[in-house]
Amino acid sequence: MGELKLFPIRLIGVGSADVESFATYLWRLAEAHQVTLGRLVRSVLAGSAFEQVISATNLSDKKIRDPINYYIRPVESTIRAVTAFAEATGQANLRAGTFLALSAALDRCMSTFTKYPRWCPDCFAELEQADGEPYLKLVWQVAPISSCPTHGTPLQSQCPHCGRHQDSYGHRSRCSICVRCGGSLSVATDPPAASPYAQIDGADICQLIERMGTDPNYDFPAGGVRRVASELFDRAWERADDLRLWKLIPRDECLTIIDGSAPITLGTARRFAYRVGIRLCDLLEGQLAETTGVLDPTWTADLPPAMRPRRKAIRHDRIKLLKALESAIRTSARERPPTLRNVADSVGVSTGCLRYHFPYEAESVIRRDKEWKGQERHRKKVEARAAVLAELADSTSGSTHSRKGLLRDIRKRTGLPKTVVRHEIAVAMDEARNAMRSQKC
Repeated sequence: MGELKLFPIRLIGVGSADVESFATYLWRLAEAHQVTLGRLVRSVLAGSAFEQVISATNLSDKKIRDPINYYIRPVESTIRAVTAFAEATGQANLRAGTFLALSAALDRCMSTFTKYPRWCPDCFAELEQADGEPYLKLVWQVAPISSCPTHGTPLQSQCPHCGRHQDSYGHRSRCSICVRCGGSLSVATDPPAASPYAQIDGADICQLIERMGTDPNYDFPAGGVRRVASELFDRAWERADDLRLWKLIPRDECLTIIDGSAPITLGTARRFAYRVGIRLCDLLEGQLAETTGVLDPTWTADLPPAMRPRRKAIRHDRIKLLKALESAIRTSARERPPTLRNVADSVGVSTGCLRYHFPYEAESVIRRDKEWKGQERHRKKVEARAAVLAELADSTSGSTHSRKGLLRDIRKRTGLPKTVVRHEIAVAMDEARNAMRSQKC
């Protein structure tokens, strides 16, 4: 098997905040070799020779299930892909197009990066006007960044012409051309207004990406955020100024970071860095030297939208919920008991909420409802049986009824369900027919 060698295409913007995303660098690489992205990725990860990239058919039938944007996350699959493509292209700095430098610093990266590639139409338009090569920037793929840090234009993830995501592993001509319909991605239909928070929202991420690009082999150490939080707490405690620290950072949030009970995500680190007035890069490196040391709560009175913590679930009045359930359980046996949905609607919560807070009481309400429905089914069956036998007894004295006639008369008199009455008529007539046969025998 020959050694795999690909064209030495360079990663654009290395060492700057505008560095190209490694995931979409693969687009340009596949385009240069005139093969599908899927075949290129499968061949390189399998260690195939370049000739097999072009001609192999056994590789083209296997589908790659991971979205292309997964190749920027700080995970094992990204390490494998970057290592393989760096060896094949001879480009040692491909790691700068990923967030592998955060592998040890972050505990979790869920909801940090977008599933589908995103782009800024204005950036694409500028590159095309300058006869440059359009590419997708790494900063655009960070989920909390909703607008381009340069133009403030809302980032796009769907083609303005056909509405499709750009996650295909097939052939494509340029990054600024839709892989599905061939339309230009440098235009947007009815673009919303530019965000006034764009530069604030993305400034710390841009600094982080620039820091990672200056030394592609650099890794942020583990536990940097916790070391800074612990040192801040120790300083505030020595000055008996911990109350001001709690105004700056919620006490529970700070303590969970220190004791390690809360996972460190990029969102957690960004919010913490902004609140204490420290650069995100310094926080991740565990350095507190460049912070101002002034804990001013007014500094974080209005966090940028992308850094604001998610709203917590609404706290429900458990006493009110319990009383509603107990009232439903105490329903008289002669009354129809309410269903769990009825109880949930009466207090304005979901049935899942009742099951979560009071599982035994909720099951009791469900059980009473089932028992009542079973009793009702039995009652209707007995009543329909009695009505059918009475009608058949009348028919023996002179009046005759067909099955349809019986069904019509009994339903008109009793109002019982059609299916119940029809079943009892069939059973009663079959029994009468069998009795007549036995007498003849």
